[in-house]
Amino acid sequence: MLRPLICLACAATFLPAAVTVRVEGEIGPPARKALEALQKRSTSAPDLEIEIRQLPGKPESFAITLPRRGAVRITGGDAVGLAYGVYELLGQLESSGPASLQAVSREPALRKRSMGVFLYNQDLESAWLYDRAYWDRYFELLARSRFNYFTLIFGHQTSYLAPPFPFLIPVPGWERVRPLGLTDAERTRNLDMLRMVSEMAAERGIKFVFGIWQQHAHLYGKNMVEGLRYEDLFDYCPKALALILRACPKIHGVQFRMNIESGIEEDDQNRFYTAMSKAIRESGRDVEVDYRAKGLRPETVESSLQLGIKPIVSTKYWREHMGLPFHGTRIDAGDKERSYRRYGYWDLLQQNRPYDVAYRMWTLGSTKLLLWGSLDYARQFARSSAFGGSLGFEVCAPLSQKGFGNWKGGPWRIMARPELEYYRWEFERYWAYYLSFGLAGYAAVPEQPILAAEFRRRFGAAAPHVRAAYEAASWVIPFVTSVRAVSASNFGYWPEMETGGLTQRYASLPTGDDNRFYRLDDYVADWIANRVSARMTPEEMAVELDSIAERATQAMERATTATPATAELRSTQTDITVLASLARYHAARIRSALDYLLFQQSGERIRLARSVDEFASAVTHWRAIVRATNDVYNHRMVFNRPPDQIGHWRDELPLLEAEEKRLRDMARLYPGAVADIAKTLKEKHEPERFKLAMRWKEDQGTPIRWADTQPAPEAWDAPVDRYSMRSPQAALREVVERFRYRKILHLPPRWAGKGQGTTIHASLTGPRQGVRLRIFHRPANSGFRFAAADMIESAENVYSFQLPDAPAGTTIAYYLRADAETAFFSGSEKEPHEVVYRDDTAKGPSIRLVTPGSAHVGRPVTVTASIQSKHRLSAVRLHYRHLDQSEDWRIAPMQPAANQTWQAVIPARFVVPGWDLAYSIEAIDETGHGAFAPDWRQADPISVIRVTPLRGTPPQ
Repeated sequence: MLRPLICLACAATFLPAAVTVRVEGEIGPPARKALEALQKRSTSAPDLEIEIRQLPGKPESFAITLPRRGAVRITGGDAVGLAYGVYELLGQLESSGPASLQAVSREPALRKRSMGVFLYNQDLESAWLYDRAYWDRYFELLARSRFNYFTLIFGHQTSYLAPPFPFLIPVPGWERVRPLGLTDAERTRNLDMLRMVSEMAAERGIKFVFGIWQQHAHLYGKNMVEGLRYEDLFDYCPKALALILRACPKIHGVQFRMNIESGIEEDDQNRFYTAMSKAIRESGRDVEVDYRAKGLRPETVESSLQLGIKPIVSTKYWREHMGLPFHGTRIDAGDKERSYRRYGYWDLLQQNRPYDVAYRMWTLGSTKLLLWGSLDYARQFARSSAFGGSLGFEVCAPLSQKGFGNWKGGPWRIMARPELEYYRWEFERYWAYYLSFGLAGYAAVPEQPILAAEFRRRFGAAAPHVRAAYEAASWVIPFVTSVRAVSASNFGYWPEMETGGLTQRYASLPTGDDNRFYRLDDYVADWIANRVSARMTPEEMAVELDSIAERATQAMERATTATPATAELRSTQTDITVLASLARYHAARIRSALDYLLFQQSGERIRLARSVDEFASAVTHWRAIVRATNDVYNHRMVFNRPPDQIGHWRDELPLLEAEEKRLRDMARLYPGAVADIAKTLKEKHEPERFKLAMRWKEDQGTPIRWADTQPAPEAWDAPVDRYSMRSPQAALREVVERFRYRKILHLPPRWAGKGQGTTIHASLTGPRQGVRLRIFHRPANSGFRFAAADMIESAENVYSFQLPDAPAGTTIAYYLRADAETAFFSGSEKEPHEVVYRDDTAKGPSIRLVTPGSAHVGRPVTVTASIQSKHRLSAVRLHYRHLDQSEDWRIAPMQPAANQTWQAVIPARFVVPGWDLAYSIEAIDETGHGAFAPDWRQADPISVIRVTPLRGTPPQ
């Protein structure tokens, strides 16, 4: 029987004035909490009757139907699904109003959608950890976002709360184990907190996971626990865990770190975690066990299975960072040698595996501070989180690692002044992050009324523009992280505040996926060798970064003219400005570093001049970041280890300015250096190589840093440091020595731009007075007669000639001749340089995969693709391996077949039991435009072929 539950009065933006809610039967706490949120909002509009029913169905599913005018029915497969339906209705009402209500039916796409919070600093966490109001607001946001897991993590690279047990509970027989300086009352308070938080999560339909990452302090600071030796852990920890599970019955799961960083020697791993699993099994509850993949041994998994526990194995999605939303196609060589599953899915996706897999994206390595909220990104990430039949994902909360190291600097805030805050708790600033990831993880659909309503509630008429700015700017950090991978470790790289180092370091940085993005040095090597690949080039990376920045900036400009400024709008504008400037900074740095490498390979002055100009542009963009943040963000922030991950953007500026001066000095000295080679080679300048430094010290409990621009000598062959430099004279002498016997310094351009021709540049060594430099050019395949023209000195020792325009696909052959007392050549009449015209606005080949989706053990697999291209294809390649990320790709040329299709065969011996096949296709046309399929911009960049055993073959 239907019974009235509540009538709502007026209070907010789009809810009707008289809302009658009728509930049939009993509903659980998650649904009741959602109805409380509905109760808080209403305004003038036609009456609306809402009927609530909980019907047996798939967990977390819901449906909204419109049985008649003015009536809405919400049904849910359980109390959580019912809650999601209530929030969905509230989102529709607030985003578009009662007249535009839509029927909708949803069920979860991913079984696991988790948020992880790390504990790092006692001073900071005491302000919120024990506060029921904080957790009520936090779990309301998680529930609205449709996160269904929450992990509270103790002990990550710190002695603080490591292990957590002594800080939570006394263990009979182990009375000597005590945290230093912690009273019994404080320990009781900590246990009450854990119980409270786990219970409050459950009330919202969120499964609470107890993250135990360190079993003792290991090597991470002074031990904060007395009376606990290494051998004690094997008895003490299981007993303590059993007591905590008994005291906190709403703990749904336990997450363990497995490698040596946990404090357990890896040879002791099975012994220790088997005892922990026994304690979990003996709790009498079905408690999930999550083993982190790094360092996990197979015997540990087997022991869990023997105890009746099917574990989850969670692995890092993209190193320890927020990269682009696809699984990387490779494991770095150094990590592969360790065979350690440090990140990625490695060999975890074998068929019939006895464990579940979940992906943990360590957003804590990248998005610590700045606003983020891209639904498009989150949707693609969510889809990829089902890859290989996996459960789903866990992401890390914004502001992760704030206060890292338990520095006693007090409860500092990220904003420089209280009046800049428009929230009570700092997590509330990041509502778009939570909503984007959680909603997309539940259903990766483009229409998300809950997210749209939040933008409208906060920004009114400016909402669509602010959302567009968020959408664009949120790709900056993932893209930069993917193409400029300073470090796989979150301790070595903070891209929000990372310059990439000075030129020598920046030019040598790897990418996050060298199979899809060009390293600068690899690109230069291929340029010189005339090799082509469909990988994204440095020029394309720079264009993409500038495009992202422009979209974000324009959207933010529209937003600020659409509505009066509020504290939140101004704060949002600051972060969008930082992200756009950061994108432009890296676009300029990529161009500068590329030209610097090309200068080293050619000696051409134009390359050095461009490198200097682009670096100066990058410094200008960094200054824009400093201006935007100087009076906004705390100058003493601590987000990881000093000196690299503390402080403020302004700290880095003097180091960039010192490098700009060095490059300008090189450009100033260049003419004299190449004019008198003998003199240049004789000159010695000490030190020839040196480095600058970022210094730090502790001040009133907080580490602070400053730039030290006093050069410190460095060995010529030492590894390149973040702030390594070669003196201008030494850097020039190295180039001059390489080209001491050349008169003409010239590197042929990679391509010529259709519609604008291309300018050929060259420089000369030695005396230039009276030297005539000419170019001889002709279209290839059009006879052998060259047209001759003088090259004009457009700047000191920069000789130029613009080739005439030609259609895309045209090849121009040319060579250079310098006449002094004799003739000097670059290229020749019989072996000229060649440059191909291309349309840089055109797209590469279009590839459609038409291969069947299954294969059989021991049988060859024919891979087929349909490829359309405006220009002749110069290369089509099949990349294949097993569904094992640590394997090297095998590459086979594909051959043309009928109807614009291409084929290659994966040999029968490669199709083995237990492993599916992974492949992608690369196609490049004669103008150098290339494409991979699948395209990482839309999906995971590999396709999977399911391998089935032959009849009679036992499954693996």
